[in-house]
Amino acid sequence: MRFLNKLVDKALKDPYLLTLLVKLEKQYADHFIGEIIEMHALTEKEYLDLLRFADILCRSEKPKARNMAHKIISLLYVFYNEDEMFKLQAYNVLVKLGNFPSVKIVLGETKVDSDEIVIDRIVKETYQVAPGSSNIFTDTQYKLFEKMKDSNHFSFSGPTSFGKSFIFESFIKYLIEKKNGSDNIALLVPTRALINQVSSKLKNVITDKKYKILTKPIVPLLYKQENTRYIFVFTPERLISYLSESNPVINYLLVDEAHKLLSESDTRAPLFYHALMIAKQKSINLYFSSPYVPNTDIFLQLVGNSVEETLSIKENSVAQNSFFIDCIEKKAIYFSEYAADHILEYTGYTSDPHTNLENAINKLGKNSPNIIYCNTKDDTIYYALEYAKTLP
Repeated sequence: MRFLNKLVDKALKDPYLLTLLVKLEKQYADHFIGEIIEMHALTEKEYLDLLRFADILCRSEKPKARNMAHKIISLLYVFYNEDEMFKLQAYNVLVKLGNFPSVKIVLGETKVDSDEIVIDRIVKETYQVAPGSSNIFTDTQYKLFEKMKDSNHFSFSGPTSFGKSFIFESFIKYLIEKKNGSDNIALLVPTRALINQVSSKLKNVITDKKYKILTKPIVPLLYKQENTRYIFVFTPERLISYLSESNPVINYLLVDEAHKLLSESDTRAPLFYHALMIAKQKSINLYFSSPYVPNTDIFLQLVGNSVEETLSIKENSVAQNSFFIDCIEKKAIYFSEYAADHILEYTGYTSDPHTNLENAINKLGKNSPNIIYCNTKDDTIYYALEYAKTLP
């Protein structure tokens, strides 16, 4: 292991690896924009060297190394997904990272006979199964989940792609199974808009008939007369209302989007904090989830809990590639993770914003689902109708 760590450290400092990554990013960016620039294409040796680097980096415990290995495989997939050498090495890397959903995409119908990789996969598929499902935790998700199981309160943060909702859903299933369906659980969400989204998802994933999923701070009398347990989805206002009345005890409170507690611009932050303090006074076990922040213990500090039970996740489960098309300055950019931004040969600029939108979608999002964000509802409706006029 000591030798492997030295090898990983050496790779992370190797300027040759950085050169290869930048070249691969440029090749991908040009391909995505529909350009072919020979000087950005990898040679056979460079391709094989990148696979070797990925093989080394994926064996590390360092998030930076593991993220880099994942990035290499995701970019190479665009160009080498039919190559048997790539499939074998990508399979190895993804299993080492515990990223099993991506394994199916990479392998297709290809069978791999490598004993080391197969055994590694069997072990992880056996021990890292999420409660109540056939889904497999990634290595980092599994590490977090095991820590949460052993804690009376916990705070964690991670990238948007980490699967925080999946962790909470799995934890709820674990609590139901472990406690034999004897505890009531609540999820605290920052806005009413999220209540329906979260409750609808829970109704699909929680199969225990003893549990009712409620979104109002009033428990129907009919449920109280039965041997019913509850999963509540509340905003801070509804939690305060619920706890101020004589209602069934809540044993666990899972706080989603906990960073809203610290937002100076969010006028509802004090209400959020007040709801948590009431929950703390009633000895409810608190679990916090937030987008990546380095000081995850701050949420436990706010309610006076021990700050040891925290985890800040830096590892990504997806590789993102960011582009910027500026139709005013007429420039297109690929944002590199490892070097200066890459200027692209994009030519879809016009004086009409609707044509610019159409050109961008046809160039970047052709044959794929696309999400388009506008600043206001009026803009969204207007642009959607104008864009629809260009379609069959």
